[in-house]
Amino acid sequence: MQGFADSQLINYTLERIPESEHKADAPQDRVQLFFSTHDVTVSGRRLRDFLRLLRDGKVAAVNTGNARYVNLRNDLPFVAEIKVAQVKVQE
Repeated sequence: MQGFADSQLINYTLERIPESEHKADAPQDRVQLFFSTHDVTVSGRRLRDFLRLLRDGKVAAVNTGNARYVNLRNDLPFVAEIKVAQVKVQE
């Protein structure tokens, strides 16, 4: 488990995943969160709502869920995958 303080968030991007249009349970959105030491990629559905909660300081933790439950709660963001990559220091 890794944790990052939201105060350390430098920037983020939100994009649609084009190949998800052909798969019912595939993640539709991808959010990239850029911190000073790590880049975090979150894939899922309704991630615009996730960003709104993050900006409002209402996100304490993010967990992934099984894709078969993606439509169980259509009023909440759903995270299918989280990838964390350490930023390489250039020498």
